Amino acid sequence: MLATSCNKDDDAPDYSQTIIGTWKFEPPKEVTVTGSNQEVVDQIKSDLSEDISSGDSYTVTFKSDKTCTATALDNGKTYQLKGTYSLDGEILKMKLNGDSAYEIDAIGKMKEKNGSYYYVIDKDIMIDALNKQMNDSDFSAFEKLIIAATIESVKNSITSIEASSKMTKIN
Repeated sequence: MLATSCNKDDDAPDYSQTIIGTWKFEPPKEVTVTGSNQEVVDQIKSDLSEDISSGDSYTVTFKSDKTCTATALDNGKTYQLKGTYSLDGEILKMKLNGDSAYEIDAIGKMKEKNGSYYYVIDKDIMIDALNKQMNDSDFSAFEKLIIAATIESVKNSITSIEASSKMTKIN
């Protein structure tokens, strides 16, 4: 017997109207990684900390037509960006580019906790992002092999990952 379901998680929140407007994303205060292989834990924590905990802040305006604009402050320099986003349940993906080489290509979960909103990166998001990177890029076969090995290390050695950026709606 084969059982299938087309239903998404019925408990998944619908943030499709909530997201419309301008939000300030604060950098994560802490990146937490736990697992069975301390070397892999330390490497993932270091990589994530470097990527998302650099003190940068973003203000993003999400529009109902799935476009967005952003102002990014990175090491004292301001960047203006334009792009698109998608929101499927709690999964928020953003892809923004500017006039310079600066870009935002991010995936995370939008979560509400005690009346505040957060943009959360967890183990599942990390694996999805690595798979996307491997499949959507022009990497050599060797580079893809390294990414695939990283994905397997995360799956097998990491128990949990969490980095939360507070999101504050400013209009």
